[in-house]
Formats: sequence, structure tokens, C-alpha cells
Amino acid sequence: RRTKTHHMRFATAAAPPSSSSSLHCSCSYFHSPRSRRSIRRERHPQPRFPRKVPGKRMTTTATTSPSAFQKSSTGGKAAAAYDDDDNNDAVELLRILREMIANRQKFPELRKTCVQFFERKMMEDGGKDEEERTYSIPPRICLDCVEILEDERRVREEENSDDMKEYEEEEDEFYDRNWGQEESFCDDDEEEAAPKASTKEIESERILLQFVIIESCTRATNVREAYTRNWFELKNITRSRVRCEKSRRRAANLVYFAAKERGGGAQQARVIARVAESFGVGKEDFFWGEETNDIVTNRVIEEYVEFLLEEAPGSACATITHFELEKFTNSETFELLANRDEIGLMEELTKNLSREKKIEFVATCLAMESHAFLRAGFRAVKRFNLYEEFPYIKKQYWESSIDRMVSKGAFEAALKHAGDDVRFQERVVSALVTAGELEYARTFAERCGFSEADIASICSDEMMMQMRMDRELRYYKLPENVNVSFVDDENSLKEMFRVLSASNAIGIDTEWAAKLGGSDSENENEEDEEESKEDDAKAAPPPSKRARSSALSETVALLQISSKSDCFLLDLPKLIDDAPSTVLRDTLGALFSNDSILKLVFAGKEDFKRLSQCASYLGQPRNVLDLQHYWRTRVEDARSARQKKKMMKKNGEEEEEEEEE
Repeated sequence: RRTKTHHMRFATAAAPPSSSSSLHCSCSYFHSPRSRRSIRRERHPQPRFPRKVPGKRMTTTATTSPSAFQKSSTGGKAAAAYDDDDNNDAVELLRILREMIANRQKFPELRKTCVQFFERKMMEDGGKDEEERTYSIPPRICLDCVEILEDERRVREEENSDDMKEYEEEEDEFYDRNWGQEESFCDDDEEEAAPKASTKEIESERILLQFVIIESCTRATNVREAYTRNWFELKNITRSRVRCEKSRRRAANLVYFAAKERGGGAQQARVIARVAESFGVGKEDFFWGEETNDIVTNRVIEEYVEFLLEEAPGSACATITHFELEKFTNSETFELLANRDEIGLMEELTKNLSREKKIEFVATCLAMESHAFLRAGFRAVKRFNLYEEFPYIKKQYWESSIDRMVSKGAFEAALKHAGDDVRFQERVVSALVTAGELEYARTFAERCGFSEADIASICSDEMMMQMRMDRELRYYKLPENVNVSFVDDENSLKEMFRVLSASNAIGIDTEWAAKLGGSDSENENEEDEEESKEDDAKAAPPPSKRARSSALSETVALLQISSKSDCFLLDLPKLIDDAPSTVLRDTLGALFSNDSILKLVFAGKEDFKRLSQCASYLGQPRNVLDLQHYWRTRVEDARSARQKKKMMKKNGEEEEEEEEE
């Protein structure tokens, strides 16, 4: 009944816990049995004394057969509680769906089977004189299933709570008897050491079943009806809801008690929000005896939303929108969501609010001093025409975008983003100077037509010399054994192919030139753009060789291919113009299609898209590994850790404030 070999050693005298004064332990908090257990768990996270492991009796997983689920403690109790004629349909449907999950059927197959089940029950139980009962059958079965699954969750939580309490009591008693002794504990049987995974899979299966059944109910024939309602600032909009009034009231009752209980965590909150939206539950559906009581309803739902804003902000916003809770459409809610980086939820919540609320939203975004929030604020100003209240937001957003591009090394993209606007061109050059990229700053200033005096003030000869010295210290250098070669004719192309064909891996990257005077993509009308392209295609004469080369430079100006010992810089526009197409296909094309050579890229989708515009055989290489996926995983892990640290710091500050009060 004990875990596998585990050693507990305490640097104390062999004395009973009661004589704490005689103990000479370096950690005084070991004297308390409760504290001893907490310290043991910090050192050894796995259960060490699983006489009754919490959740052990619930061993069903998402792939466990339904019969095994019914034989389990939770499944048996829940099935017995609903083993009557009124719920036979729900029990049968859950059995069918669990069998499909055991066979690894996906969501679409589950939904299709569920809809067919509802349709069959409507045909079996319905008739000409029972039309009302016909369209009430799917909602009734749906709510029966949701309630059964909810009762299974409650039974499981009660079992886990009782087991944990008994487990802690026995553990305390055991370690009190053996305090101060060195002892090795061996496992006599092969019990499972970590049942948490199985409990998590059971919860995932339960949530999946609820979502499948709720969505399938709304797809059954003649179940829903259209109705009009107000939605904050939107008046008399048409929505759909379940036709059966009795089912809507029952769904409202389910929502009310879920709001009172607040169990099941964030996943269950999503289910409750989906029930309210799918059934079209309104405040008039919350009945107390023979009448409604908006005061009680509002109080319970508002308290529930306050709880959800911390635990499940997505479900909180859905509940606010569905029940038109004006109390939460203010700057405090926006700030709370902003601190959790929930920009999408803020935008979704704002779109149906009044102009004053939209202004509060934009003000909150500007106060965050973040590019992502500035982008969201600019989108809102553009979408809801708030330029009068925020006349400088476009300039702020454009400058922030330029600074961000420069900081990420996308210098050409920043210059293209600036377009013909002299202010933004100056911003690009200024950002490059701040970043220490004086050479780029000088080149861009010349391309933008800055005066000689301005260029000299931007980067003098002394500044350029200092920049080169700093760059020697800042940037990585190629190893001395790496050979760098320029490829701009047929002979150098063939030599490159000969060298790289012997490699087992190569790195690929492209560079392209920005098109100065580009249009503002944020404000450009797509239809006008398409019409102008058609007119230009009809009226424009055939492009010259120089114009074609310039166009290729805007697509791909430089192609870089490297092995461990050789680096080749290809002037692709010149090669396409001068070298025969057969030579390009037999060298570059053969290199890209060689399965035995691994092609390493970083965010290579745009690179290959542009290469395909130059030559189709360059856009579909074989055996490619994009390292951006690994980088993105590491970034997401870092963001999660930072968010967790931020929340822990916030919770710690709140606890300190409470202690001070």
C-alpha cells in the first residue's frame, strides 16, 4: 500500500513529536505535523503514501469503453440516479457517443450521429397532434445529458475530496508514529502513482460530450425560432432561440444554479455560456415560483461574472454580452482584460456598445503603451470613425509599427511602410540611427532624397567609423574557414551547384528591396486596387529589361545559400535575365528538389512564395525544416512564464494589502 522505494531522512534526534523542545532540527517548522507534510510535498511532489489515492476509483479515460465507465464508481452512481423512463433517451445517447469516443471518432462524426439520434426520436415520439412535443424532444434530451454529466462531475469531486481528507489524516498519523526515524518504504503492489492524468482525460471527455450535444440540439429540424431583441446599442436585431418555452426555463434554471455553485472551472463556464446562447435564455426565463425577479437574477449573474473575469474571461465576456450587463461595460473591465492581454475579448465586447464606451476602450488601449494595444485602438478608431476624438492615433500607430519593424531587423519593410510620407521616412532613418544602424540610415536617407546637409548630420564620417568599430564587437563573425562567393553568371552558378551538391544540409534566406512610394494598405480600397491593376495591365507597354530587373528586385533581390563551409550570394534578378532557363533549372531547381539535402529556413513561407514568382520550381522545395516553429514554442513558453509570474506578483501584493488592512 506504499509507493515504490522512497527514502525519508530527517536530521533530528529520535524523539516523539510531542517533545518538540528536545528536538535540535535546523528547520523549526518541522515540529508541526501539518508543516512537515507541506515540506515533504515540496521536496517530493509525487504521492508517497497512497493508501487511498484521490480519484483512484475513477479510472476511466477518454478512450475507455463505456462499459468500464458504467462499472466505475462515478459512472455507476450517475447512471443509477437517472435510471428511469424519463431519462432513457439521454442515457442511450451518452452510451452511443462514449462508444464512438472509445473508437477515436472525431467531433464531426459525433455531431452527425447526435443530430441523427434527435431526428429519429422526433419521428418516433412525434405526430400531427403532438407538434409541440416534437420540437421539444431534442432540448429535453440535451438538458438531460448535460445534467447527467454535471452530476457525474459533482460525484467525482466529492469522492476526490473525501479521499484527499482521509489520505491526509492517515499520512499525518503515519508520519507522527515514525517521526525522527530513517526508514525505506517499499511498494507491495503496482498501484498507479499519478491518477491525475486519467481524471483530466475524463473531464475532457465530459466537456466534449456537452459541446457536441448542445450544438447538435440546435441543428435538429424545427427546434429553433427567430425573435427580435435589443443588444446594447443595437435595436430590434433578429436572433434565434429554442422554440420550447419550457426548455428555455429549464436551461435558465441550469444557468442560475451553475452561477450559484461556480464549480467545474473555466471549461464548465464555457459550457454554461454555450447553453445560454444556444437556447436563447433571457432574463424573462428566470422564474421564481409564478413570476420573474430581475433583481435576484441580476445579482446572481453579476456575482458569477465577477468570478469569471478572473477564472474564465472569455465566458465572462460572453455572459456580459448575452445578458446585456451594463455594469461591466466600463473602463474597469477593459483594464482587467488588458492586464490579462485579452485584446480579442476587449474588441468583441466593445463592438456592440455605445460610442462613449468605445472611446473608453480606445483610451484604455492607449494607456497600455503597447504596440498590440495601439493596433487594437487604431482598428477601433477606424472601424467606428473616432478620428475626431483621437486625431493623432494613426501617426502614433504608424510610428510604433516603424519602430517595431526596425527593432526586429525588418528595415526594408519599415521603409515600405513609411511610403511617400516624409515624416515617416524621417522616422525610419531616426529609428535606424537609434538602433546603431548608421550605414542603413545613410543609405535610406539617400534613397529617400534627403539633402546632403541632412545626410551629413545623420551620419558623419566619424560616426560611420565608430559604427564600424561597434559592429565588430556586436555582431557574430563568420568563421575564417567559411568561403563567401558571389554568383551572378552561368559559370559561378554551376560551381555553386557542384559544391553544395556534396552537402547534407544547407541554409536558405532571401532579401528583397522595398518599393518606395507604396500605398497605405490600411486605407486602400480593394476594389479600386483591382480595377487599377486591370487598367494598368491593358494600357502598359511591355516592360523593358531594366524595369523587369527592378520588379524582380522587389520580389527577390538576393538569394543566400550556405553550407557549413561555403556561403553563396546569388544576384537572382541578373541570373534570371542572363543565364539560360535550362541552366537555372538544372542547378538551382535540382538543388531545391534534392530529397537527400535538408533545407533549413526561418519563417520560409514568404521566401518561397517570392521565389515561386521568379521561377515556379523554386517555390516548392523538398525536405524543408522551418526553425520558426521551434522558436515560436520557446517564445510562447516564455510568455506563459512571464504571465504566471505577473499574476503571482499581483496576488502577493493583494495579500500584503489585506494583511495591512
